[in-house]
Amino acid sequence: MRGAPFAPVGLHDATFLQPVAIGDMVRFEARVTHTGADGLFSVLVTMDLVEPSDHDRAPRRSNRLCFVFAGDKPRPVLPYSYPEILMHVTADRRHETQGVAPQAAVDIAAFFQHRNLKGSIRDDI
Repeated sequence: MRGAPFAPVGLHDATFLQPVAIGDMVRFEARVTHTGADGLFSVLVTMDLVEPSDHDRAPRRSNRLCFVFAGDKPRPVLPYSYPEILMHVTADRRHETQGVAPQAAVDIAAFFQHRNLKGSIRDDI
């Protein structure tokens, strides 16, 4: 998906486990967990609170967000570890049961058709 145009579609899930205070150090990790033949793909973002003064202390999970994007031609996700397989299966099941609304699919197709007619996404900048 690197270099390919994409558009945000929505937020599947937002889980707030604990607040983040001003001055807290936060580590973000994002992973593509699912790509569909319909052009939709899911990105799971996890946020952990890190204690900079104690490097041996494990980070505490703060928030988890699952964003959905539409891409012109997303590549398939190949999970390599057991946790990645679980994330992929969960995202795949969510996509199968929830999918995308018919009007949203039309809007997404029109967006990418417009992009293809204009050329590169860099033409707009």
